[in-house]
Amino acid sequence: MRQADTLPMDERAGLYEQHAFECHLIARIDEAIKAQQQARVLQQALGNTLKEGDSLRWLSRFAYLLGDRQAADLFGAQAVALLETVPASAELAMAYSNLSQLAMLAERLDETLSLGARAIELAEQLDRPDVVCHALNNVGAAEQWLDLASSRRHLGRSLEIALAENFQEHAARAFTNCACGGMNQLCYAEAQSFLDRGIDYCVENDLATWRDYMRGVRAQLLLRWGRWDEAAAEALDVLGNDQATALVRYPALVALVKLRLRHGDPSVDPLLGEMMRFLERGAELQRLLPYAAVVAEQAWLGEAQKNEALRLIDLAETLSPTRAVFAELASWRQLLVPDIDPGDTAGMAAPYRMLLHGDWRGAAAIWADLDAPYERALALAQGDEAAQRLALEIFETLGARPVASHVRDIMRRNGVNHIARGPRRTTRANSAGLTQRQMEVLQLIERGFSNKRIAEHLTISPKTVDHHVSAVLGKLDAGSRGQATAAARDSGLI
Repeated sequence: MRQADTLPMDERAGLYEQHAFECHLIARIDEAIKAQQQARVLQQALGNTLKEGDSLRWLSRFAYLLGDRQAADLFGAQAVALLETVPASAELAMAYSNLSQLAMLAERLDETLSLGARAIELAEQLDRPDVVCHALNNVGAAEQWLDLASSRRHLGRSLEIALAENFQEHAARAFTNCACGGMNQLCYAEAQSFLDRGIDYCVENDLATWRDYMRGVRAQLLLRWGRWDEAAAEALDVLGNDQATALVRYPALVALVKLRLRHGDPSVDPLLGEMMRFLERGAELQRLLPYAAVVAEQAWLGEAQKNEALRLIDLAETLSPTRAVFAELASWRQLLVPDIDPGDTAGMAAPYRMLLHGDWRGAAAIWADLDAPYERALALAQGDEAAQRLALEIFETLGARPVASHVRDIMRRNGVNHIARGPRRTTRANSAGLTQRQMEVLQLIERGFSNKRIAEHLTISPKTVDHHVSAVLGKLDAGSRGQATAAARDSGLI
């Protein structure tokens, strides 16, 4: 690249295009955009409409990865408009597939399928399996809400082509959409399989963008399974990567925000602000849904305005292409407004549908079968006294102290007596002589955090962390971090 200015214009443009592609694979999106813009200028000067149109299509993709939905839509439309002025080409087929992908990401299902079909037809005529692979991925991802069997068939074929032809980015994207589909359909073992395979594939092939995106999704899965310490560690590793773009950070951000909200950690606010800022450039439903769910959970706990939560839920409902997409938010709305009509529940996942119709026992049983303790406890909290006591026990075990406190308030309002107060960690901490900050440091030590990561997590200096860690080890009469953790567990501190 340093010698590019000495080369003929067409070779220089090709170098910029290749450089842009490689940069985006390792999450250096700003550099990718600069290189692609230079390539576009050169192709325009050369009068190469095909290559200029393809540059516009790539700029659409890169803009999306930066979280700029409006620019992505604009570049995508410009690419198709330009490429339709010349004979049909593989570049045009890929531009159609790019628009299909953007439509899929916005949950515009009919548009996804029609544009995807157009891309596949043209790509097959031109014998371009890479474009077929890309378009099948879009179609399969959209079909999860319409025809699950067809969705799995098309996603499976997309992954098969990508692996067979060594289309590395397409393979990573197929692994991601297969995993996300499993999460959406509550098929957690299936999601885990695709995530583990996909992350290993990305590590092997240096696909940092997709690797970190999938790690964020895996953090959400670990959270759902009640493995909260592992979820936090996974999410924090992703968020600690300075190269990760807003889009790549988002799944990890969702997991960490939910975790900190349920732990009662005040450091949730800046992260929630980052989630909200992501929506400012275009409220895609897949970003709006988790944000609205978090605000609804805050409102249920009395930590956010109920009217704002309901506004976001109503907005998401208007954008949802099917009732299945809206299932989780419908259950949160019912928690906020218990007497509200749940509306049409057809197509919703079974535990949500049951809960909306008052069958908390059935919902709790399904969540238990899925090893989702927090969701099981939420269902039990809507049941009778015995169920609420069990919910309280689960929340306490998970460390969801604000939620446990809220359930106690509900039980008291319902006239329940002799409610367990939960473990008195502060009393035990005082007996060990630990301050509140030292308790926070101890909990992070137990989660495997290094001193540097503790400093970042608590927004204090590494030197201050060193002092706190030394104090914790001394007060627990421990010679190492492992001994401190063991002593803390034995005494019930953690």
